[in-house]
Amino acid sequence: MTAGIQEAFVEDVVLEVAFHLFLLPIFVQVNFVVFPLTFDVLTEPILLHAPPEDAANALVFENEKSTRTAIETLNDFLICQTVSRIETEKFTFTSTTEYVRIIFVQRRFTQIDVFSSKPYRGNPVAVVVDCDGLDDGEMQQFARWTNLSETTFLLPPTNPAADYRVRFFTPTEELPFAGHPTLGSAYAWLIHGGTPRSANTIVQECKVGLINVRRDGNSLSFAAPSLLRGGSVEELLVCEAATSLGIDRDAIIDSAWIDNGPGWLGIQLASAEQVLAIKPQKTHLTLGVVGAYPAGSRYAYEVRAFYSSGGITVEDPVTGSLNASLAQWLIGAGRFVPPYLASQGQVMGHAGEVHVSMDETNQVWIGGEVTACIQGNVEI
Repeated sequence: MTAGIQEAFVEDVVLEVAFHLFLLPIFVQVNFVVFPLTFDVLTEPILLHAPPEDAANALVFENEKSTRTAIETLNDFLICQTVSRIETEKFTFTSTTEYVRIIFVQRRFTQIDVFSSKPYRGNPVAVVVDCDGLDDGEMQQFARWTNLSETTFLLPPTNPAADYRVRFFTPTEELPFAGHPTLGSAYAWLIHGGTPRSANTIVQECKVGLINVRRDGNSLSFAAPSLLRGGSVEELLVCEAATSLGIDRDAIIDSAWIDNGPGWLGIQLASAEQVLAIKPQKTHLTLGVVGAYPAGSRYAYEVRAFYSSGGITVEDPVTGSLNASLAQWLIGAGRFVPPYLASQGQVMGHAGEVHVSMDETNQVWIGGEVTACIQGNVEI
């Protein structure tokens, strides 16, 4: 086969095709960024053109013997200015037609530590910034791989009042809302060039609606969303919660549904010391446990969070959503008066500090310091 270079212009995209003996790399040049696509060698020179039936979404590479189509839309990654490499995988459609699918795009990534003034002592969240073109399965797979309590994916908003949209994934499922990932996602959006409409308020869109996030230096706080479920807990579940926590039923002085997305069942014990002494057993419940410190202490209370993941009971280091719904419950019951600090994560070697405040409209705000600990790119 004769080596050579051909160029074709498709929807303002310049394609340069270099023919080699064993592999055919194709370089897509967009805004001066070059993306290589690798195809198996063909025995005939290739003509590149846009298929008339779907010119905006695909490119067809033809010769007399085969047809190759990039079936993923170029639009999915053209808008992502930081994309640098795309790889392909091939599968056979018929004996005479082959298709090539784009499977990896390099996207901006950062891992944020939330709710601690000491880096690596809060709760980490992985944030993928450029997520157009990712489907649910790809997001879930990446979240399973990071194996953090949550991984988030930033997208353009669908609500015109929002600055960005975010989706929250645990290693096993998607959540409608999560607290420390809200702050970590907002911080990642800001440090990667996001500019909010309002000087000091960022508006996040997620599955529970619009969430306001305020910034003050390296501290961010979110407006606690309304509960999806509140009220009393049936006694059978309270007893099950006690067993799951390895404590007597009589140690629980109050309980309530305080679910703002993850499914929290709130449990109050008599003291922070009792909370710190918990040795949890296996549970399928999502439990938030709180106990007060003595008056005059730095912290109002100690918090611990337990949930099931893949049949294993997991403890979360510092939990924004739980602290939000605990504050709504406890302030509403008149047991604590904001502003105050809550502590979480001591048993796990973390140093979580959660700032709880309330504004003149009685809106509860949950805040803390945030730090970007890892920055780079990931291929998804």
